[in-house]
Amino acid sequence: MSNAFLPEGWGVYCLEDPTSFVGRGQSPSYIDEDFGVTAINQKCVRNGSVTTDDGRPHNPRIKVKQDAI
Repeated sequence: MSNAFLPEGWGVYCLEDPTSFVGRGQSPSYIDEDFGVTAINQKCVRNGSVTTDDGRPHNPRIKVKQDAI
């Protein structure tokens, strides 16, 4: 996997390396304006990779509920 499109200081990792749990969580609150927070959905995960091409803008003011983690 190439690092050509990553910001300086970022790296490519398997999800199991930097995380201890990946789950469904709570449903995103989609919005029309893009505030720089993209919700990754099932369309974004294909053939063993993740892309944000099909992601949708998420309302960054909505906080994740602790019981959803």
